[in-house]
Amino acid sequence: MGDPAKKPIVFISNLTPEWLESGLRLAACGIERDPWKEQMVEIISQTSKGAENIRKSLRYLRHIYIEPTEYTELRAEAFNLYNSSTELKREKIISWGLAILTYPFLNEVSATLGRLLRVQNDVKLEQFIRKLTDTYGEKETVVRSGTRCLKLIVEEGFLLRSSLGFYSLPPTLKIQDQKLAAWLLKIWFILNSNQSPADRTALSNHPALVFFDAPSLIEAGLRTGAVSLDRMSFSQDTIVLNKPTSN
Repeated sequence: MGDPAKKPIVFISNLTPEWLESGLRLAACGIERDPWKEQMVEIISQTSKGAENIRKSLRYLRHIYIEPTEYTELRAEAFNLYNSSTELKREKIISWGLAILTYPFLNEVSATLGRLLRVQNDVKLEQFIRKLTDTYGEKETVVRSGTRCLKLIVEEGFLLRSSLGFYSLPPTLKIQDQKLAAWLLKIWFILNSNQSPADRTALSNHPALVFFDAPSLIEAGLRTGAVSLDRMSFSQDTIVLNKPTSN
């Protein structure tokens, strides 16, 4: 699955769920590049001051939604899902999926939190930073980027922060829309397994999926044909990402 420490640490702007979801809505509705940028500047400017802060935030959002990407098909699928899905939280799910796809360090932060929360009920900021720097090194960029990722995760509602500064999990999010759930599972394969087969039990408990009901993602992937089941033995099932079929 690769060494996470070798992945780039790129997430040094404070993004908000509102900006992510606004960028998604505009892009999915077919707004052209320049009008998209103009409208996003207006949206960002409502809560962020300073030309440099606005420029930096806009750059991150551009890369998620309108700049060329190696994941063109997944992004197009995301826009189609936004326009067709009746999932109540589709904006949150799709914008999150595209954000971690564009900036994998955000996914690595989620996995770090997941590892901690698998063995304890809540986490302090100091524990999280220590675990993150154990992997990536004690660098200012790691601490700053990790803290900003954590802030976004809390604002998304994936974690709860108590008055004493402890972070804990709310109930996991179960995606009702089978196609949307399968889309998110495909992103997991790209980010976490290099699209290699994954043990079903390990996938069901993977720390990067800690915010979601992972078994239901797998079931959705199987039902929609996004993934296939390969039985290695009576006790081991492997999940394989299917290649897209050409029309």
